[in-house]
Amino acid sequence: LNLGLAYRFDGGATLAAQGSWSLWSHMPVPSPPTDVDLNGPLVESVGFEETFDIDSRESWPPGALRDTFGAGLAGGLPVLPWLEVRGGYQWQQAVTADEGGPFSYLDNDQHSFSYGVRAAWWLGDPFHMTVSVSLGGATTWLPERRTTRPAGDATGSLSHGGWLQTLGISLGLDYVPEDRRAAGDR
Repeated sequence: LNLGLAYRFDGGATLAAQGSWSLWSHMPVPSPPTDVDLNGPLVESVGFEETFDIDSRESWPPGALRDTFGAGLAGGLPVLPWLEVRGGYQWQQAVTADEGGPFSYLDNDQHSFSYGVRAAWWLGDPFHMTVSVSLGGATTWLPERRTTRPAGDATGSLSHGGWLQTLGISLGLDYVPEDRRAAGDR
């Protein structure tokens, strides 16, 4: 479920807010069932009883995927008639709860900081079009999470987190119909 609101102020500044609620707890189990049982006298006779810990009786832990909430705030500010500066922040909660048991799904909360500029030029008659170039990026921080396993567990403990950097460019060519041109839209 997503809900967003935006408001354009006099002078062209824009402010937008968004919230989301995702029902991940209703998703089917993302791991296939384990149908292998490597326990028994043959494995024990060669000394691997502690090495192979795959057991078909282990199952997806209840509540492993949880419903999540996310929120964001963004804005744009025209600094010249043809140039707009943009920025924002978004937070998204991790889908997996603190993990344990036989599974290790890497997932972190996300804190994203976005930034960009948009330049647009009106081509006028006879084209009646606006050409635009948008440059943008986002820096996302993934706070460190740790999954701790019992001593001797073959899968081992792990930690994950860090930073992501994305950059993008888009080119636009927008035709403005005659009725909108008369209203001053470009």
